Amino acid sequence: MANIDIQYKGLTGLLHDLTIDNGQTMSQLRTAIIADEGLNSAYYGRVSIHKNGTVKDSTDFSDTTLVNAGIVADDIITVSSERAQASKQLSQEMMLDIAQLKKQAGGDTTKPYYRSLNTYDKTELPTQYEGDNVLDNPNSEGLLLGRPWSADGITLSSLVTWLDPTFAVSGSTITDQSPSENNATLVNATHDAVNDYLCLTVQMLISVVQTYTATLAIRIHLVQAHGYIQQRQVLYYK
Repeated sequence: MANIDIQYKGLTGLLHDLTIDNGQTMSQLRTAIIADEGLNSAYYGRVSIHKNGTVKDSTDFSDTTLVNAGIVADDIITVSSERAQASKQLSQEMMLDIAQLKKQAGGDTTKPYYRSLNTYDKTELPTQYEGDNVLDNPNSEGLLLGRPWSADGITLSSLVTWLDPTFAVSGSTITDQSPSENNATLVNATHDAVNDYLCLTVQMLISVVQTYTATLAIRIHLVQAHGYIQQRQVLYYK
């Protein structure tokens, strides 16, 4: 027998390349696909090939070799999920795991389906399943934007930002004094290092890039009062 290059449409709905000996059986093809895509084996149902009006799959034709199933190079194998999970909890986790794998795109950020918010935390959902029972999550920090997806786990504490030009400005960068390290960049403004204040005419926008949300920004409005420039800070999500 010989190696052939085929493709399979995995549980994520994406096409993957696979090289396999056509002397392998349909059951062995299923095992190879599971190992290649990398999800929990319990999530996989049968894999099949549809050709010339017939279907050969890994359940009813488990011992049939690929060559006898008519599988040749460049054929596309269909993969189905095993919907009959042991509990609603496992069904929920299966859907989340499949979505997470697709969003992570194998770490390839050039893929159109890659998402930077690609790690889920079930506890950030309003409810989750525990076995077959619904469990109310405490959501002590409220229902967070983007739930349950984040880059490194969702916490409001990571959004805390302390920007004070009196303490730390380097060029156009204001160093965040909080543990969050959300440094900001001055736009249309400069910093007077001698007097420790910001110099601008109308308005300054400080943008802070956040992995949790698209952009976190602090807009500082200026008012003239008694000869001094006062700063009013408004925190908002963009």
